[in-house]
Amino acid sequence: MVPESSYKGSPWFVFDLSCRMHQVDQHYLLDWYENKVQHKWYLPSLNPHLSRMPRDHWALTPRNTNLRESAHAHTNLQTGIGLSLLAAINA
Repeated sequence: MVPESSYKGSPWFVFDLSCRMHQVDQHYLLDWYENKVQHKWYLPSLNPHLSRMPRDHWALTPRNTNLRESAHAHTNLQTGIGLSLLAAINA
């Protein structure tokens, strides 16, 4: 488990206090937090206050990948699927 001193200065400490007020089991909270802090990119990718990305860039970034995912369907309609490597390169 993550010692409280390792995250006391972070914005997530407020989240922890809120969970304590609502009697959320600390074991689950700390396990969740420990999982996230192992990957330094994870929390900043979810929270603009933790990200080094400029706020205007954050605001312009789509919140999902739906547009990119729909591009696959369009490309498949134009080029087909199950192509050989050479056919896919030439498509």
